[in-house]
Amino acid sequence: IQVAWMAPTGGYKLNSDGCSRGNPEISGGGGVVRDREGKLIFGYSCFFGSLTSLHAELRAMLFGVRLCVAQGLHGLHIESDSLSLVRILQGSQSCPWRLQQEMSELINYKPYFTEITHCYREANKPADCLANMGADSEQERVFTSLSALPCNVQGELALERVGFPNFRRRWGR
Repeated sequence: IQVAWMAPTGGYKLNSDGCSRGNPEISGGGGVVRDREGKLIFGYSCFFGSLTSLHAELRAMLFGVRLCVAQGLHGLHIESDSLSLVRILQGSQSCPWRLQQEMSELINYKPYFTEITHCYREANKPADCLANMGADSEQERVFTSLSALPCNVQGELALERVGFPNFRRRWGR
C-alpha cells in the first residue's frame, strides 16, 4: 500500500511519535511541525526515561503541542501513528489512569486543534527518527531550521514535501 504524508489544508500540522525500547523501558519522543506547503516550522527530540510506548506517544504529542501554543501556532492538525492515542483523544477509547493527568493537560489544548488523525508509521518517518534520537541521546532538543536537523530527517522531509510515497506491506491473507 502506498502511504504518503499529506499537508494540512490550512494552519499547521504536528506529526509526533514516541518510542519505548521495552514496555516500559528507555523512551523518547519527537515530532515535526510544518505549514500547508510542507515547510518546516520546527522539529523536536526528547528523552523521557523509562515509560511505556503509549505514555511516550502522549508525552511526545504534549511536548509538541506546548511548543506550538507557546509560539502562537493555532489551527493545528495533529497526526500520530499511535491509533490508541488518537482514539483516546477522539473519545472512542478510555485512557489508562496513569496517563490521566497528562491527557487532561493535552485535552485542555483542544481549542488549538482543528483535527486529530491517525497515520501509518510509514507516513511518520521524520517524527520516528527524532523520537529514536531522543531515546538514544538522553537530551531534549528543538530544531528551528531544516539545516539543524539530522541528515536522515532532512532527507525524509524532502521526500515527503515532494509527495514521494513510502510503502506499507500487508502480511497474511
